[in-house]
Amino acid sequence: KVEIERRSYALVTNPETGERKLYDFKYRPDFCSSVAFWYQKTVAEPFCEFPPAEERINHEIVLETAYMVPQIKTSKGVTVRRRSNRVCNLKRALHVYNSTGPGGWFEVPCEVDREGIYSISVFQCLYKTGGIWKVTLRPEGVEPGGEGEIVLDPLMDFYDPYLAWKENRPENFLYGTWFEKKVGLHKLRPGRYVFRFECVGANPLAGVGVPTGERYDMRLDGISLRKFPWDDLYGLMQRYLAEEKELFEKRVRRARETVTMLEQAVRLFRADTGVYPRTLEDLLRRPEWCSASGRWPYVREIPRDPWGQKYRYARPGRFNPDSFDVWSVHGDSRNSAEWIGNWARPFRLTGALEAEKLGVSRASAGVEGTRQEIGVSSGAPLSEGALLFVKLNRVGDWFEIELPSSVGAGRYRLLIRFVTSWDYGVFRVELNGKPLGDSVDLYSAEIGTRAVVFDPVELGDGRNVFRFTAAGRNGSSEGYYGGVDALVLTPK
Repeated sequence: KVEIERRSYALVTNPETGERKLYDFKYRPDFCSSVAFWYQKTVAEPFCEFPPAEERINHEIVLETAYMVPQIKTSKGVTVRRRSNRVCNLKRALHVYNSTGPGGWFEVPCEVDREGIYSISVFQCLYKTGGIWKVTLRPEGVEPGGEGEIVLDPLMDFYDPYLAWKENRPENFLYGTWFEKKVGLHKLRPGRYVFRFECVGANPLAGVGVPTGERYDMRLDGISLRKFPWDDLYGLMQRYLAEEKELFEKRVRRARETVTMLEQAVRLFRADTGVYPRTLEDLLRRPEWCSASGRWPYVREIPRDPWGQKYRYARPGRFNPDSFDVWSVHGDSRNSAEWIGNWARPFRLTGALEAEKLGVSRASAGVEGTRQEIGVSSGAPLSEGALLFVKLNRVGDWFEIELPSSVGAGRYRLLIRFVTSWDYGVFRVELNGKPLGDSVDLYSAEIGTRAVVFDPVELGDGRNVFRFTAAGRNGSSEGYYGGVDALVLTPK
């Protein structure tokens, strides 16, 4: 089984305004050709009527210039010949000898039989004696530079820069390097046209080791005009964008409905068993201790999400560190801000005190704290999109965060969501001068988060202050910096 991703960038021009807009990660109207071979013991019987070639292949005009020598016009001093060339189509190429130098020209006739937009390619044979040529297309009967002429390339270089490459095939040193040069999309009407190649100079490197007079020559394999099946690419893109928007809105609704269903099933599982399931597949099985619940199985199947991928599950969660996460990656596993899961959007930890809003109340000399917005490389994004970033310089540096007076005295379960990075240190946490648990290593190769639970903690009636002290650093870390995303206090 072979799958080809057809999403990429698409650059579209508005024909009315001339504005060019680049769309990223969109389905492209590209074409692929394929052929299949298989072994069969019996005689192969026709299983369908094979479509004619014109229904399977987009219209294309191909100019085999090597076989058009009698039709090609040249200026004085320019001669064209068909020559043997192993890297070109049918092992033949048009060799153009230009003793005139700049100003020498030749013209290739072409007839267009259908109106439409054509993608034009010039198939070059690059060589050490290739010159630089201006390439134009004009209707037959129009003088060079006249109305209707299209400049396809003002400086098409036929010199071969690839000869120094070690991986270049040996025969290319003798026959040249085959290269397709695309020269744009152009709307053409039926009629006779002329491709004009006019020498405008030579590549400076073309003079190394070759006679001066050969620096302006060129070798041409052919010219192709591929007709697009759509004349209105801009309109096609606008219709596609509208259809894509409608499709994705339907997919998002379906994903949210399924996430809600799976979330309810997980909560029922915990209500019956006292624990969260290890995987979503546990919702399908019937363990002995739940046989009397009457709610088994909790779901009939674990479906794929609308993008054909598995729904994800984690316990404890990164979005919900006190419980669990269940989500669809929305077709993009790298962009957690767009995931569809059992959390609020934009993301915020439930009941959190945002560290970047609390700020640094006190710090040792030289320590600074600032609000910072960064993306998380993996997992959930930052709560409300920001953290309290603190620059500490050495072991023993510290900073404090004071809780607002609205947080009453009492016993709490404390969850601190730290940020991790490649230049973060190891921190000791204290509450009102009393150490809380073990030191926390905030090093990670990529930016991430780490939720640490301290349970229980006691808050007093007066000021309640958390102190974070740099106790060291991981051997792979580049510094002693620290980051706190949010604090969550749950009454006991």
